[in-house]
Amino acid sequence: MKTKLTLLLAVALCAAVAVSGAEVPSMVKKPVVKIGVILPLTGEMEKNGADMRASTLLRLEEQKNKVSKYDYKVIFEDNQGAPRQTAEAFKKLTEIDHVDMVMTAFGGPGTVASTQANIKKIVHIGCGFSPKISEGSYNFNNFTKPGPNAELSLKFLKAKGYKKVALIGQIQASTNALEDFFEKGAPAYGLKIVGKEKFPPGERDFRVALLKLREAQPDVLIVDGFDPEGIIIARQMREIGFEVPISSMACWDVGKGSPLFYGYPFTSIAVDRESHYTRDFKERFHRKPMAFCGMIYDSLDMYIHVCEQYKGAGNPDAEFVAKELSEIKDYPGVMGTLTPDADRWFAAPPALICWTKDGLKTLSFEEALKSEHPRKEKQ
Repeated sequence: MKTKLTLLLAVALCAAVAVSGAEVPSMVKKPVVKIGVILPLTGEMEKNGADMRASTLLRLEEQKNKVSKYDYKVIFEDNQGAPRQTAEAFKKLTEIDHVDMVMTAFGGPGTVASTQANIKKIVHIGCGFSPKISEGSYNFNNFTKPGPNAELSLKFLKAKGYKKVALIGQIQASTNALEDFFEKGAPAYGLKIVGKEKFPPGERDFRVALLKLREAQPDVLIVDGFDPEGIIIARQMREIGFEVPISSMACWDVGKGSPLFYGYPFTSIAVDRESHYTRDFKERFHRKPMAFCGMIYDSLDMYIHVCEQYKGAGNPDAEFVAKELSEIKDYPGVMGTLTPDADRWFAAPPALICWTKDGLKTLSFEEALKSEHPRKEKQ
C-alpha cells in the first residue's frame, strides 16, 4: 500500500510540474564525464595555477545551474609547470582515473601531453605557444600563435625607432617558439639581433650574460623570462647599469607584475576586464584573475558544449569530440570569438599590454608608441 501511495504521489507531482511548465527533475543518474586538468598548483607558477583552477571551478559551478546531459567531474593534478611531472600526471589521469579528456597550460607541459594524447587517443586541449601542442588529430591549442605575437613585437620595435635588439630568454618550449619567429622576422623590419643569451629555469644570477649583452650596445632588450627569473633580470640590469628599454613576448603576464616592468609595453593576449567571466571570477574569489586564465575557462566551456551535442548512449568518444571541436565556428568565448584554424589552434589575436599599479592594461598601438623609458626608481 505504501509503495502504491508513493507511486501515485510521484505521478501527481510530475503532472503538476508539467501543467506549470517547469522542468521535471530527472530520477535517472546522469553519466559522468571526467576531465583531467594538469596545472602548476605549487612552485613558482603557483599563482597562475591557482587562478586557472579557480576558472575551471567557476565554469563547473555555472554548469550546475543548467540543463545538462552529463555530470562533469574535474580531477586536478599538480605538475609545478614541469614537463616530467606532466608526463606522470597524464599517466595517472588516463590509466587510473580514466578521464575522458585532459587540459594543460603552458608550452612545455602541453607538448608532453600532446604526445601522450595521440598515443592514448584521448582529446587534449592545451594553452601555450608551442606549435607541437596541437599536433595529431586529438590535440587542440587555445592560445595566441607565436608568429603573430612575434610579428607584433617586431612591428612595435620598428615603429619606436630601434635598430639593434638583444634577447635573453628562458629555455622553454613557449619562449623558444617565440624567439625563433622573432629572429626569422627581424631582418624584414630592419632590426638586427646583436646578442642572445639563454638560461635554464631556476637560474638566479644573470650578471655575466647581461654584461655580454651590454657590450653589444642594443637599443632594446627582449626579456623572455617568467617569475621570478624575469624580475631578477630586470633588477640585475639596474645593478650593473644596463639601462636600456626592455620588452617581452607573453612572459611578463605570467606572474605578479613587478614595478620593474611598469610602463614597458610587451606583446601578449588582450586583457578584457569587462567580460562576465572577469566579473564573476572577482565576485566568487574576491580577486582579479590573471591575464589569460579565461582561456582555461573557454577550453572547458567548448568541451562541455560539444559533449552536450552527443546523441549516442553513454559518454561521447574521443573521435566525436575531436571532430566537433575542429568544426566549431565563431564560438563566443570570454577571451574572444573562437574558430580553430587548420592546425586545430583557437588563435586569439595578440595585443600590446603593460603593467601598471592597477594591474595589466591593454594598449592601442598609438598608446604603446607614446611610452617612454620609465625613470629609475629604488626597488
